[in-house]
Amino acid sequence: MMAAASEAVAVRPVPAQSTTAMVWRRLRRNRGALAGLGVLTLFTLSALLAPWLAPYDPYASDLLGSLAGPSREHWLGTDELGRDILSRITYGARISMIIGTISVAIGVVLGVPVGLLAGYLGGRFDLLSQRLIDVLLGFPGIILAIVLVTVLGVGLVNVMIAVGIVSVPTYARLVRGQVLSLKNQEFVEAARALGASQGRIVFRHIFPKHTGRADRADHAAGGQRDPLRRRPGVPRPGGAAAHGGVGGDAQHPCWGMACGMPWTRG
Repeated sequence: MMAAASEAVAVRPVPAQSTTAMVWRRLRRNRGALAGLGVLTLFTLSALLAPWLAPYDPYASDLLGSLAGPSREHWLGTDELGRDILSRITYGARISMIIGTISVAIGVVLGVPVGLLAGYLGGRFDLLSQRLIDVLLGFPGIILAIVLVTVLGVGLVNVMIAVGIVSVPTYARLVRGQVLSLKNQEFVEAARALGASQGRIVFRHIFPKHTGRADRADHAAGGQRDPLRRRPGVPRPGGAAAHGGVGGDAQHPCWGMACGMPWTRG
């Protein structure tokens, strides 16, 4: 009887969930993350559907209607050349999102390997890399980005390179701290005992374990670091560079340029 009862109440195995399902379940529990996802989706749709959403050509000028206030024809008014501001903001999402995406990719590609190797190898490489990072962190992010763009030359490509370099120290420092907490754990010792090379241990064992922890640590520490160096704020120096006149051609619609437009006459 006891054996039959135990078989009757046997627990069925829980089916394994995919990574996408787990991420979506965690995302639904965070209202702030859902709001951010909605805003990001809105910006993305604005960039993709700009030719259909913008009421006017963002490059078409009308000097007789320059600096006009909001009206039925121009909901947000016009700039000093008579171009529709709403159309330029809509098209500006393309350039601003490209700058943000590519600059973050540059920061990740350069900063993550430096942090991985510095945290795992230690020694002189760790010392030299961290002193260089300290030097970069000693400058405000916006000032450093503008200086780099000035040295490299005016252009959107140079803006993306400069903003990517500015974000490298943040990723390198964050990854290094996570690697220091992981490299002495049991799974790393087991990989060493099995004869795994240092490169395999770093990129095959430590790096996958690091990604989730680094993301949580980045969000937890985001409010304690300089807001100009936070990951969600990486495109901000790019907008400042454009506002300062070193971000590219003023004819191209960009959110940084939009921030520097003169006030309308009303």
